[in-house]
Amino acid sequence: HQSELARVARLSTMGEMAAARAHELNQPRSAIANYAHGCTRRVRAGIATLDELEEPLDAIGEQAERAGAVIRHIRDFVRRREIALEAVDINQVVRSVAQFAEIEARQYETSIRLDLAHGLPAVLADPIMIEQVIANLVRNAIDAMVDRNSPRRAISVRTLPTSRTAVEVEVSDTGPGI
Repeated sequence: HQSELARVARLSTMGEMAAARAHELNQPRSAIANYAHGCTRRVRAGIATLDELEEPLDAIGEQAERAGAVIRHIRDFVRRREIALEAVDINQVVRSVAQFAEIEARQYETSIRLDLAHGLPAVLADPIMIEQVIANLVRNAIDAMVDRNSPRRAISVRTLPTSRTAVEVEVSDTGPGI
C-alpha cells in the first residue's frame, strides 16, 4: 500500500508539472522540426551537400536524445515499481530535481540556487523516492511563496556531509512561515 501511495503521489506531482514538461519537450521537438525542414528545403533546391547537412543532422539527433531523456525521466518517476536501494550520488539527484523544477520556478519568478558539497559519500537510497521528496519540498516552497505573494522568491537546496557515510539535504526558501 505504501508503494502504491508513493506512486499516486508521484502521479499527482507529475500531473501538476505537466505543463512545464510539455514546454520542455516542445523545445527539442521544435528544433528537430526546424532542422529537418531546413535540410529538406536545401535538398529540394539542390543547394545542399552532404558536408553541409552533417551539422544540422547531428543537431536533430542531439535534440531527439534530449527529448528522449525527458520522456525517460518522466516514465521512471511515475512507473509502478518496488523500492530499489542503490548507491546514490545525492548531488546528482538534487541537480535532476532542480532541472525538473526550473521551468515551473521561472514561471512563478522563483530562482533555485544549488549549494552542493564536494566529495560527498554515496548514500544507500532509492533515487526516485529521494527525488520525489526533494521535488515535493521545492514545489511546496514555490506554492507557499506564490500563495503569500512573496516579493522575493528564492529556493536554496544545499547538501552537506553529516558523517563519513551520511549526507543531509536542506531545502530553504525566502517565503513566510517555517
